[in-house]
Amino acid sequence: MNAGMDIENEKKQDLLLAFHSTLLMSRTKEELITNIHEQFRRFFPFSHCSLLLCSDNRTTLRPYVIDPVSKLRDHPLFNWISHHDFAVDDGINNVVLATTEPVVIRISDYADKSDAPTHIPIIRESGLNEVLAISLPAESGAIGMLCFFSENENTFNPHVYPILQSAAPIIAKSTVSFLR
Repeated sequence: MNAGMDIENEKKQDLLLAFHSTLLMSRTKEELITNIHEQFRRFFPFSHCSLLLCSDNRTTLRPYVIDPVSKLRDHPLFNWISHHDFAVDDGINNVVLATTEPVVIRISDYADKSDAPTHIPIIRESGLNEVLAISLPAESGAIGMLCFFSENENTFNPHVYPILQSAAPIIAKSTVSFLR
């Protein structure tokens, strides 16, 4: 094994250990999203992150908690977007929820389409151009997704995908603990 792979494995293990301890200390969903933000900022750049949860019948998603530093908060429709149910079967959400792999969504690929999901123009108008999303796995299927937003395209490097995949189950369990 080469030294570069050792460093990456060490970083991954450091992140997972930090996640376990940090997420256990989160007492509110706001602390949870702030801790997720702080931990991932050590590994890749992004504007903000958010957690969305599936409805019981898994037909809709609703924002559960949005990062306090979100650029979306300045948009006139922020209150609407933060309390709205979005269809899972919209050509984007269903793709993310169907896999354990991270999915990169370029907003420009959807923004000008007449059938674009309703949240895409709001994301674009907020100055955000790319989203990295991953499903949050549970035994019964995905409970939702974690999204990272960027003002730039080509921000998310595939080398962080294994870290994100390893952290997703931890984040899912931490999120479920707030729902009980």
